[in-house]
Amino acid sequence: MADKSYQPTLAGLRAFAAVAEKQHFGSAASALGVNQSTLSQALAGLESGLGVRLIERSTRRVFLTPEGRQLLPHARAVLEAVDAFTAAAAGASDPLQGSLRLGLIPTMAPYVLPTVLAGLAERLPALTLRVVEDQTERLLAALREGALDAALIALPAETSGLSAVPIYDEDFVLALPPGHPLSGKRRVP
Repeated sequence: MADKSYQPTLAGLRAFAAVAEKQHFGSAASALGVNQSTLSQALAGLESGLGVRLIERSTRRVFLTPEGRQLLPHARAVLEAVDAFTAAAAGASDPLQGSLRLGLIPTMAPYVLPTVLAGLAERLPALTLRVVEDQTERLLAALREGALDAALIALPAETSGLSAVPIYDEDFVLALPPGHPLSGKRRVP
């Protein structure tokens, strides 16, 4: 009979999900980095606390019970939520961990992306970069709505309510052939 106050442990849920995926206790234990006895105890504790048999074991085979099939998606959802929670906490304490959603204007993307991406995985292995290419106004709106973490845009732009940090100045020049009427002018009208 199930204990109504029972709260599943993450170890039990991980054991259940790993055995369900691997369909083998030894492989599941290896995947979790624990020994088979620890895995079996965690799974037995989960089954006992829930009052439900999740896994059927035979001499040659491991498979889910009907209850196990029904509960597995819930166990996976809990584990994914815990992983997301942990990643968010890591990202909150270190902005160079977790996921960074970066917006770029199309004119910058071909120049910036190769530079940014070169060696990024080696330098910041805990960072997942998600790039969005769009027009300045939409990137700024996405920043304000929280859909982006940062955006590389060209100024001038309406950045009120945002922090804008110049990263470099780019001088653009008009190249002309010799003798052109605009040649020698300090400014183009």
